[in-house]
Amino acid sequence: SLVSGFLLGAKACISGVSLTCPQLVHKVYEYMQEGNVLEATDVWKKVMRIRRTLGKYGPRAISAYTVLNVKGVMNYSTCRKPWRRLDFGDQFSMMRELKELEYDK
Repeated sequence: SLVSGFLLGAKACISGVSLTCPQLVHKVYEYMQEGNVLEATDVWKKVMRIRRTLGKYGPRAISAYTVLNVKGVMNYSTCRKPWRRLDFGDQFSMMRELKELEYDK
């Protein structure tokens, strides 16, 4: 995980879930830079719940693109074929779950 990576000496990380919740992943980074492992761990647990929600509806990359599109960050684009787009029902359900997790706070 990001927290254990930093504890083992990593200086940075490219996190796919950071497309969905960059502010939370950045908080983990900041807490680790401050040496506040407990706070970093608490935020990372939230990030992992968000990650599980993304994976529940298909490959996480497709879900992350969907979140960016719903938020208006990207013009509706997605991963290339053979990957599929999430249908409207899955988009709605996923976004509802993410909002319940406060993914954007």
